[in-house]
Amino acid sequence: MRVSPIMLTLAVVVVVAIAGPSSASDSLSNYADRLNIRIELAVADGREWPNYPGGLAGFLFGAVSAVERGSIYFQRAMDADGGGSRWYEATIYEKSDGTWRIVSIGECEDWRVAEAVELRDRVRRGAIKYQKFDYVAEGPLELLELLKTWSSPNWTAPIIPFGWVKESDLPALMGLLDSTEPCANVQNPISSFIDSTQSTVGNEAAYLIEGFRNDRYPPRLNSTRPFCDIGETKQWWEERKGT
Repeated sequence: MRVSPIMLTLAVVVVVAIAGPSSASDSLSNYADRLNIRIELAVADGREWPNYPGGLAGFLFGAVSAVERGSIYFQRAMDADGGGSRWYEATIYEKSDGTWRIVSIGECEDWRVAEAVELRDRVRRGAIKYQKFDYVAEGPLELLELLKTWSSPNWTAPIIPFGWVKESDLPALMGLLDSTEPCANVQNPISSFIDSTQSTVGNEAAYLIEGFRNDRYPPRLNSTRPFCDIGETKQWWEERKGT
């Protein structure tokens, strides 16, 4: 399933700090080349995130990068001691196969990113106000705690950045798969169906893992339509550990 253009536009405007080139002497051109190699490897591996500008933003520059009009804006430290930071602009383009690449990376003045940063902050503020969840400061385990106490049978996810569910989250999520503790189900913001089916912590943990496997969360319209296949998730995990 692919998300709508509206969701993609919003999903890519959530911002966190990232690490840039490995040293001060490392040129921005070489940095762009290395990132494009990473994209090529992801495409060869069948990953979905290179198909979206927000995927490049989330996986290459972190959850707080911002996308606007064919550019990704990101910050990095100005020196090795972390003394201040500045904005950079990565210009991107879409290839004929539908995947995206970086054309160049250059320094960028603060005023250039003002509109994107305002939209980013507005989306985050909305999530905190209406969904009671700060996806920049909190992770999947915190979300499960929220779902256990949510007053409604369903919780509509905010626009969460690509790559939000991380490899490091998987062991803890796998340990929760057999939990039958009741909680709210999760609804994708583009879903037109409001599901009142009660979910479980185990199902929502599997839904989060599905988000990791699909490079985005929520991975589909509703977490209980259908319920996640816990057995298949466990099998995938065993095969993954064996590789």
